[in-house]
Amino acid sequence: MLTDIAMPGMDGVELARHVKEQYPDIAVIGISAFLDSENEKEHGTQWPDAFYAIIPKEIPTIQLVRIIGKATGNDEVASWAGKSMNSMRLSGKELQIIAGYARGFTTSTIARQLNISEASVKTYARRAFEKLVVLIVVPKLLRCA
Repeated sequence: MLTDIAMPGMDGVELARHVKEQYPDIAVIGISAFLDSENEKEHGTQWPDAFYAIIPKEIPTIQLVRIIGKATGNDEVASWAGKSMNSMRLSGKELQIIAGYARGFTTSTIARQLNISEASVKTYARRAFEKLVVLIVVPKLLRCA
C-alpha cells in the first residue's frame, strides 16, 4: 500500500499503523516531502516502524517500482531495469474494463457496452489487477482516521 505520510484530514502514520494491525502481511510504503526531523517531532521517533519503507516524493520512477517489487515479493518488478515489462503491460480490453470501472460502471454495464459476458469482464479485470499488483482494500479500513 502506498500512502502519503501527511494528508489533509487524515494522518498517514496512523493509517499505516492501523493497516499493519489489521493486515500484518501488507507492506505500507510512506511517501513524504519531508524526510527530516519534522516528521520525528510530530510522530515521535518510532514513526517509521509503521512503514515497510519511507521514500521522498521526488523518487525516480525506477526506484519506486523496485521498492514496490520488493515490498510485494515480485522479483521481476524488484529488479526492473527500466526496460519494457511486456508481461505487465495491459491489453486494450483490460484497459477498457479498468476504464469502465473507473467511471463507476457496473460489471454488467461494461459487459453490455463491450458486447462480452460478465464472466469475461471479471476475467479481464482480474488479469489487469494481477499485472498491476493491485490490492483491494476493505472500505472500513479507510474510516480509521
